[in-house]
Amino acid sequence: MADPLQLGLQQRFELERMSRLVDDLDDVPTLRNLCKLTLESWYTQKAATAWVMRQHLDDAPRYVDEIAAELCREQQQKREPEGPPFADDALR
Repeated sequence: MADPLQLGLQQRFELERMSRLVDDLDDVPTLRNLCKLTLESWYTQKAATAWVMRQHLDDAPRYVDEIAAELCREQQQKREPEGPPFADDALR
């Protein structure tokens, strides 16, 4: 399976195209603005990733409780006799 974070072919071509545009820039104010936009995008992406992680972690306790309840049911079923007790057991 391919790395899910690996850029696709189209993304790599677009990155290369944009990198060449940056290489051709000589205008310092434009480069500064581009750098600021890149930083803003990076921090926005970090915030979005943190939000998604919190959403998954907030759901985790519910899943843990469901798994624990299922394990308890399985253990209970293993302890219960499968058939009617024998007559000998009733006399004990």
